[in-house]
Amino acid sequence: ICAVTIIWAMIRSVLAPNRPEWRVLNISDRSARRLCWLATGVAVIHAGDAILSKLNFILESPLPLTVAQHFVTSVAVALLLMIMLRMPLSEGSASTQEAPGQRRLTRALLRAILWVCVLVMLASAFLGYVAFARFLMNQVVLTASLIILFYLLHIGIEDFANSLTDPERPAGRWLKDNLDLEPQRHAHLGLLASLFLHILLLCLFIPILLLQWGFDWEDIRLWGTKLLFGFEVGQWKISLAAILISLLIFILGLFATRMFQNWLDSKILQRANFEQGARSAIRTGVGYAGFAIAALLAVSYAGLDFSNIAIIAGALSVGIGFGLQNIVNNFVSGLILLAERRVSVGDWIVVGNDEGYVRRISVRATE
Repeated sequence: ICAVTIIWAMIRSVLAPNRPEWRVLNISDRSARRLCWLATGVAVIHAGDAILSKLNFILESPLPLTVAQHFVTSVAVALLLMIMLRMPLSEGSASTQEAPGQRRLTRALLRAILWVCVLVMLASAFLGYVAFARFLMNQVVLTASLIILFYLLHIGIEDFANSLTDPERPAGRWLKDNLDLEPQRHAHLGLLASLFLHILLLCLFIPILLLQWGFDWEDIRLWGTKLLFGFEVGQWKISLAAILISLLIFILGLFATRMFQNWLDSKILQRANFEQGARSAIRTGVGYAGFAIAALLAVSYAGLDFSNIAIIAGALSVGIGFGLQNIVNNFVSGLILLAERRVSVGDWIVVGNDEGYVRRISVRATE
C-alpha cells in the first residue's frame, strides 16, 4: 500500500491532471487524466502480484497456480502499457509551445524502448517463459518509478538553483542580505549549485539502477572506486576525485583572490589615499595574478604534465602568429593601460563618435 501510494503521488506530481499549470509534460488534460489512471493501475497490479506471490510462498500453493498468477499479471501490465503507448499526446493548450527537438527525440526513444519491452513481455508470456515475462514486468515498473523520481529531483534541483538567482525568493534573499553578491555572481553560484547537486544525484541514481537490474554491489563499488581514484587510458590517468578537487582549488583560489582584492582596496589603498585610477589598476592586476596562481595550483594538483602544457603553448603561439594578433594586441594594450595609467577609472574619454566615463579597465576591454 505504501509503495502504491508513493508511486501514485509521483505520477500525479508529473502529470498533474487537475492543475495544467503544474504539469511537467506537454500533454492535454484528457491525456493526463487517462495516463494517471492507467499508470496507477499498473502500480496496483504490480503491488497485487507481489502480495499474492508472498501469500503463495507462505501457503505453499501449487506451482501451476503461481505460474497462472504471474501470467495474468504480466499480460495485464503489458496490455496497460500498450494502451498508454498508443494514446495520442496532444498539446495541453493553444498557448503551449511545441517541445524542443531534443525533448521529442528523448520521448521517442523512451517509447521505442517501452514498445520493445512490452512486445518481449507478451511474447515471453504466451511462449511459456512466464518467469522471464514477470522479471521484465518488475524491471519496467521499478525502473520507470526510479526514472520518475530522478526527474522530479532534477526539477527540484533546477528550481532551487533558480531560486538562488531570484532576490524575491528566500534563498536568493538570504544570499543578497548576507553575502552582498552581484546579480551575476548569484547566477554563477546557482550554476555551481545545480552542477554539484546533479552530480550527487547521478552518483546515487546510477548504482541504484544497476542494483535493480541485477548487478553485484561489489562490482559497482569497484567501478566507482576506479572512476573516483583513477583509471588509465593510454598514457593518461584519469581521476574524477583529482578533477573535482582541482576544480574546488580553483574556485577557492578565485574566492580568496576576491576577498584579498576587497581587503587591499578598503584597508590599504583607500587609507593610503591612492587615486581611483591607481586603485583600479592595482586591484585588476591582483585579480589576474590570483587567477593565474589558482589555475597553476589546480593544474598542478590534477597532475597534468607541464611538458604537455609547453606543447599546447607552442601550438598556441603558432595560432597567435596566424590568426590571434588582434586578441594579443588588445591584451598587451590592456596591460599597458593598467601599468602606465594613461586612462583611469572616472575619466571622460572620446573615441570617434562615442564618448563617456571610464567605469572599468581590464586587459581585454575597457568599459
